[in-house]
Amino acid sequence: MIIISLPVLFILGTTVENIRGRWAWKAFQEEWEAKGEKFDYRQWIPAPIPSEKNFAHSPLLKPLFETEYDEDSGTFKPADPEKHEQARRLFDDLRDLEDIPNESWESGQRLDLAAFQESFRKGASPRKPGEFDKRLKELLEANGVSTDDKAEPPPRVWPRPAKPGKPAEDILQALGVFTEDMTELARAAKERPLCRFDVNYEALLSAEMPQVMVLHNAIYCYTLRALAHLAADDIEAAFSDVEMGLFLTDCMSIEPMLLSQLARTSSLPVVLQAVWEGLADQKWNADQLTTLEKRLASINLLQNLHRAQLCERDMLNAYLEKIREDGGIDPFNPAILDESWWQPTGWFDQNQLRYNAHYMRFHRRIIDLETRTIKPSVAVEQEKFFAEMSQSHPYNIITSIAVVALSSTTPPFGDGQTNVDLARTACLIELHKLRNGKYPSTLSEVQPPLPLPTDPYSGKPYLYRTASGPEAGERYQLYGVGWNQEDDSGRIFLDEDGNIEPKKGDLVWRYSPVPTLPETEEAEEK
Repeated sequence: MIIISLPVLFILGTTVENIRGRWAWKAFQEEWEAKGEKFDYRQWIPAPIPSEKNFAHSPLLKPLFETEYDEDSGTFKPADPEKHEQARRLFDDLRDLEDIPNESWESGQRLDLAAFQESFRKGASPRKPGEFDKRLKELLEANGVSTDDKAEPPPRVWPRPAKPGKPAEDILQALGVFTEDMTELARAAKERPLCRFDVNYEALLSAEMPQVMVLHNAIYCYTLRALAHLAADDIEAAFSDVEMGLFLTDCMSIEPMLLSQLARTSSLPVVLQAVWEGLADQKWNADQLTTLEKRLASINLLQNLHRAQLCERDMLNAYLEKIREDGGIDPFNPAILDESWWQPTGWFDQNQLRYNAHYMRFHRRIIDLETRTIKPSVAVEQEKFFAEMSQSHPYNIITSIAVVALSSTTPPFGDGQTNVDLARTACLIELHKLRNGKYPSTLSEVQPPLPLPTDPYSGKPYLYRTASGPEAGERYQLYGVGWNQEDDSGRIFLDEDGNIEPKKGDLVWRYSPVPTLPETEEAEEK
């Protein structure tokens, strides 16, 4: 009897757990759907754009997505491998340069064009991550995205004069290898002002996003050329390249995937380098400043992050439903999802419930879209939750492997929005000076057509003060408090490579090197 009873009890227990899990997950969905929530990733997919208006369908870029998807293997096969590879490698040779300078406007420094001139003269080396895309690579890899190159072309030899000339002139000569492609893309941007790449969103977590690095590399190329044009006093050409750089960042704005939005937050500071240097030298005229201000005012990175988080949630839900419907496991994904782990199947439902409940508890709260603010305290709550959560509990497996910490994904968007706001406000401040002959004493004197943006970390106006001493009346400092939500008096932290330390110090816009805090001093996070 005991031998017979054990299988019966196991079957009975499994059946109860299955019913319990399915009921709990369905009840959770119904509760939130009654409040207006939807759990369908298709709601986030951007609407199609007519091909003749779609920048992504321009000849240089269209081959990126002329592919066939093999659902069984989760791979994409290019229709024309040669054209596909050419599209993937657009402007990619810049990443081969050695000793790329890493000066940044974020620390109040100009890009060292002489160092770039020397890098072009050295030629290229076997591929290694360049400084300019190091931040993007770190962001992608921190979020589980591989950035390894599949194949390496031979290094490029850059055109250069026999003897070094002026850095700007030599850089423009070196970048001449891209002139044809850059001209074609600029023309396409005018003829096709909208952009939607043909990402196969039905592939869910297997969707390929080759446009991300292509756009990032193109943005860097246009920005470097803009900086060279500025140094050569060709302001119109510089401004055209800045506009193109901003257009390329906008090409990622409608994409719902977190990967694309992380790439955009990494690319915006690149093009802002040229905006900053043009402002530092007071080279932009009133019309150009007005155009820049309007372009920057349209950028809402917090809205993009909110959408991307929900899309990631809903895509994983669709992926889990696919596993359930297929009755099998995706062969190229973690063995932890092997079918034996999900007996009883009610555990699967309980995992899906807890995963979605986690999003409702934390991801919905960290951004307030009405006030356009970020709440770092929610990320701290999440970290505490993870520390106390039992990762081995059968209901917590998906949450423990699929949820990325908000303290990792959110700061790039808060910092990015701050950077955009600072640049926009700087344009308005410069317009004020052109009209009145001096910088405003306070930001309240600036009269934009729309209210001035507020700091997404504090919800208050950005902090502003004019310079004292020799620069009195000629310079100013504008800054936000950053992730730690503390006013560090416009000071920043730098790491050993001279890059801005994330989540520490302030986020500053000024036209001379920004004061740094001692390395031993830690900014307390809230």
